Amino acid sequence: MLPKIAVLGNGYWGRNLVRNFHALGVLKYVCDSRSEALQEAHDQFGVATCSSLDDLINDSEIQGVAIAAPAAQHYQLTKECLLAGKDVYVEKPLSLRVDEGKELVEIAEAKKLVLMVGHILQYHPAIVKLKELIGAGVLGRIQYIYSSRLNWGKLRSEENILWSFAPHDISAILYLLDEVPISVTASGGSYINPQIYDTTLTACEFQSGVKVLEVLDACERSLHSRAISVQVHESATKYFADSTAVIDGNSEIGRGTKIWHFSHVMTGSWIGRDCNLGQNVVISPGVRIGNRVKIQNNVSVYTGVELEDDVFCGPSMVFTNVINPRSHVERKHEYKRTLVRRGATIGANATIICGVRLGQYCFVAAGAVVTSDVPDYALVMGVPAVQTGWVCICGDRLR
Repeated sequence: MLPKIAVLGNGYWGRNLVRNFHALGVLKYVCDSRSEALQEAHDQFGVATCSSLDDLINDSEIQGVAIAAPAAQHYQLTKECLLAGKDVYVEKPLSLRVDEGKELVEIAEAKKLVLMVGHILQYHPAIVKLKELIGAGVLGRIQYIYSSRLNWGKLRSEENILWSFAPHDISAILYLLDEVPISVTASGGSYINPQIYDTTLTACEFQSGVKVLEVLDACERSLHSRAISVQVHESATKYFADSTAVIDGNSEIGRGTKIWHFSHVMTGSWIGRDCNLGQNVVISPGVRIGNRVKIQNNVSVYTGVELEDDVFCGPSMVFTNVINPRSHVERKHEYKRTLVRRGATIGANATIICGVRLGQYCFVAAGAVVTSDVPDYALVMGVPAVQTGWVCICGDRLR
């Protein structure tokens, strides 16, 4: 069954969302405070309309809301929809303040909801192809990226041109480089509305690091300080790494995570918040690790492995990523995906043969060798591992 979607705002850009969601057969409501906008949607598509956000968020059939309102309203509207349990797509920018954007992300994570910002250039075929070429090394080392927007577009009174147009370019550049600038310099001029910049010129110095809202925030601070170079907001390290640990560039590590002695986080890996990586842990390229994951000493998480939130990996447990390894045979193109779902526990010295799925809150006993999928909440043990019972979320065996 297809989800039911509501579009909030049937204006300059919202009517495009209305048209496309209607074509997909998922549009249920169009919500707007203007009666003429609602009449337009009803006349064109025969869709139900409402002028109150409460009518929309109180409808249990609505799974997701697409927001195309003025930028100054994005934060409050998005927050109300998330708190009502709705997945949200919101046009850029997510908010006009970094702290508000972070709050929205935290709400979505806590409620396990989708929060997506309309950075549409990341899905443009040309950008996708460029990303592919850069990743394959075809273009060599990228020395310089230049982006120019010469059309005035729609004149706005809420946000300046930086927040109106730059999110697309910045999101595309961050996506292509998989890096974040360490400092930015921005200058501009306001010619139509005082104090609202109509033109800006932004220069970013890259090394590695952050997100679109934070770059925009740094650009804004540079604008108001007369083009002085400023540090990108939140560029300071928010995780702990022991002095013996090695953290490669282009890896992302969440706030509150701790990485202990002689561990190695390799390029292109992603580690969530409040994780704990013990001594001699290796995180290989492309690995994704959720929030609050605990990885005990002497564990290597190889390319192809994904650990969702709250996973526990016991000491010296083993992941694999190739079924039939040979030293003299290159098999990197044969890596198999292993998914460890939320809350799963893998005991000490257990071995997980690649290509399997460990279900939510399952429990793999110490020393077990897992060769096939493990159901949610299942307890498995032995060589090869077989199911011997069930466990609850807290890890106790069910009798």
